Amino acid sequence: EWLLTCPSKTSVQMSRSLACGLGAAAVAVAAARLYLKSFGSKGGNTSANGVRAEKDKGFSIAVGASGSVASVKVPDIVSQFLDEGIRVDLILTGPADFFLHVDYRGTRPIDKIEALLKIRGHDGTPMLRVYRDEDEWKRYKKVDDEVVHIELAKRNKALVIAPLSAKTLGSIALGLSSNLLTCVVRAWYYDLDPYDGQPPQSLDAKNGEGARVCGQVENDQKGEGAGGGDCSGGSFDQTRPIVAAPAMNTYMWHQRITQTHLKTLRSRSVVIVDPAKQKLACGDYGKGAMAGPSTIVQATLEALGIPKANEQ
Repeated sequence: EWLLTCPSKTSVQMSRSLACGLGAAAVAVAAARLYLKSFGSKGGNTSANGVRAEKDKGFSIAVGASGSVASVKVPDIVSQFLDEGIRVDLILTGPADFFLHVDYRGTRPIDKIEALLKIRGHDGTPMLRVYRDEDEWKRYKKVDDEVVHIELAKRNKALVIAPLSAKTLGSIALGLSSNLLTCVVRAWYYDLDPYDGQPPQSLDAKNGEGARVCGQVENDQKGEGAGGGDCSGGSFDQTRPIVAAPAMNTYMWHQRITQTHLKTLRSRSVVIVDPAKQKLACGDYGKGAMAGPSTIVQATLEALGIPKANEQ
């Protein structure tokens, strides 16, 4: 709303009054144009960060946040994926959810998440969905109901774990599945033992999209197809990557057990986005700060083989 006032004719000359009126009209027209422009030439969905329905790529990735103070940057990571037109299933551990509710530079990160939940895709459905541990049980009412961690693992093209805390790193390396996030990792198609002498068929291959699994590139060159080759080390679906961005205190990062766990994840084809060396939230200085949101998003796009929106 615009409140535009001009001096009365009794206090100024008529010419000045006319000029003021014309100036007010010009301001009103400019404001109207700016208002219409904010909706884009086609109108429709627009958010504060510029995500519009027409950018929706029609697929989603899972973003898992574990217990690190770096969770306060999760809204920025999610926002950048939405800017790329990629839908997000956000999986929060209890500690990550806690950090989203603390004060961070005068705001609560959870408020930014709430704002992002309002963004709609081309079909009118939310571009962002949020899942917590309790959702695994709240949604399960009868035996044939959807199992949340299985569905999250099946429908998403990539899994991004940022931040990856020391605890969650250890759990994943050891195959533990004590919360929704680690259950999704355990169900993810990325490190499967072959059965009946063949690598398990990928989710995309079942849908006719021809995902590539371990040994397939070499076998294709030999004319053997996807079934041959030695997959004794596990079957890695190259089309459904896992990208992890560790975040922890520098003394925790430099523990030998941490490096052992990271080596285990790398052996499973997990893309590790190394942390930065800087002053940490606790006041210590050293390596352990989570990589920046743009670095994490870029690593994910590269793993998916997708150019950034501004490079297309």
